[in-house]
Amino acid sequence: MKRLRVCLSLGRVKRVEEGLGNYFLGLARAMMAETNNETYGFEIEWHVHARKHLHGCLGDRVTYHHASRLHRWVNTMSAEFDIWHVLHQLNTLKPAVRSKRRLTTIHDLNFLYDADQSNTPHQLKKIGLQAPTVNSIASALARSHRLVCISQFTRGDVERCFHPSIPVDVVHNGVDDLTLLQATPIAELIDQPFYFHLSRMTPNKNAACLVDAARSMPEKLFVFAGPDTVDARRLAATAKHLPNVRFLGSVDDEQKAWLYRHCDAFLFPSLAEGFGLPPLEALQFGTPVLAARRSSLPEIGADQFVYLDQFDAESIKGKLQWIAQFGGGKEAVATRSSHAQRYSWVRCAREYLRIYGELTT
Repeated sequence: MKRLRVCLSLGRVKRVEEGLGNYFLGLARAMMAETNNETYGFEIEWHVHARKHLHGCLGDRVTYHHASRLHRWVNTMSAEFDIWHVLHQLNTLKPAVRSKRRLTTIHDLNFLYDADQSNTPHQLKKIGLQAPTVNSIASALARSHRLVCISQFTRGDVERCFHPSIPVDVVHNGVDDLTLLQATPIAELIDQPFYFHLSRMTPNKNAACLVDAARSMPEKLFVFAGPDTVDARRLAATAKHLPNVRFLGSVDDEQKAWLYRHCDAFLFPSLAEGFGLPPLEALQFGTPVLAARRSSLPEIGADQFVYLDQFDAESIKGKLQWIAQFGGGKEAVATRSSHAQRYSWVRCAREYLRIYGELTT
């Protein structure tokens, strides 16, 4: 059986517990499990290119290589690889010079929709290649043999902005099954009905409109969670006089599972998402999701999300009233949960392994 040497390049990502690190662990573990059988006609010798403190994160079946800052200019690693897989578009490190085929995964071009800029896709020429993010993605595309985007929406952005001449596949991410966790209650919320929002609360997450909604719905409790960022602190300051708004800060997976399961609805009015993980996590529990009809969210949520087209307080209030009246029932809960289960890491891994096979034939 053919044996491939594959290196997964995480670049300079610092943590594997969230975001891109979580994607890496979910995908890598699923691919390693899948290649234990003979379905694909090849075996894989796995390598990982990451910071030294992350070495060992996938156990001892993997060979680890330090992702040095010097690799931004040249990567003179002597090992030869059949596939060098760059796991995200923010990875500015060069592939090993002896890598035969190069694959790049692009998660989003959300910088195009930055509220502080006017960088919409059709205005990319105004940026040229002066913007570092644009330059790094263009460079990654130039040295890749194939691209994977995590949604049709992201592929559309990539094709409009960069006009790639290489194949571009779409492989939706998997979602960790949080329903299997032993949930940890949030003591102050036990027996209280509440709406829930989780994000980094950057401007594109559009969480400010939820504070406005809370101001017009004083009888309803709105709960926000996410990392302690400048944006989160700024948003919390705008709500400090609202008794029906609570900011929890960072929550772990067990607390997150409890919040998803017990909230009346999960609120996600984000304006730019390459995929949209939190609303799918909430959907696993059968929880109603109110999401923006923007970017990848209609693609991922299909008819299982309730969508916002306007973000004023009255529009949000009206949608929440509709959810309260029509969003319950065992059948609706089961249908939402079933939709979320489609996004498994096994399915995601099989798609990537198919691409690996095509790249090396």
